[in-house]
Amino acid sequence: MTSNQTQFADMLAHWPRSYASETMTALWMTEWETWPLAVVARTNDRIKRTSATFPDIQEWIRAAVEEHARQASTLNRERIASCPHCTDGWVSVSGPEAVGVWTVKPCQPCRPDVFERWASGEYRSTLR
Repeated sequence: MTSNQTQFADMLAHWPRSYASETMTALWMTEWETWPLAVVARTNDRIKRTSATFPDIQEWIRAAVEEHARQASTLNRERIASCPHCTDGWVSVSGPEAVGVWTVKPCQPCRPDVFERWASGEYRSTLR
């Protein structure tokens, strides 16, 4: 039994009045193959805690999108916190780039999208 099949069996066991046809099982397995196992497992855990009934596939997808965003945000925070080149994703600037008393720029490894906007001159500070 694969990890996704085990997850599906756990979902069915959580709601004993639910049943799965071959078509339904195939639909869920096909959807779950597109997601990392961590997202599938955490989404299922959250739905089991919050839903009174077995979810439909659209409900599950909405919950999975939210879980995926949560996991991505957590990974980003962890990456920024452990970066040896910056403080919370920002690098102090000195020399000709410095404007004012204390100037910072985005850390390229931690905030690549913000750094690219900053390097091209598109980024504007919200603190003025």
